[in-house]
Amino acid sequence: MKANFLGQGTGGAVIGLDAEEKFLTLSLALPYDMNYRSFKGAVEDFANYVDYWREDLIRHQKAAETSIYS
Repeated sequence: MKANFLGQGTGGAVIGLDAEEKFLTLSLALPYDMNYRSFKGAVEDFANYVDYWREDLIRHQKAAETSIYS
C-alpha cells in the first residue's frame, strides 16, 4: 500500500486492516486542547481523506472484478 508511510496519503492518520482483511480502518488522534477552528479543520481534512480512500478502494475493486471476469 502506498499510503501511511510517514503519514503520507492519510494526513497523519493511520490505516489499519483487520485480521480477516475485510475491514479497513482510518484513525486519527487529535490533541484534547485544540481550539475549535483547528478541530474543525482537522475533522474536515480527515473526512476528505476518508472520501478519497473510499473512492480509491471502490476503483480498485471494480478494476479487480473487471480483470477477473474479462
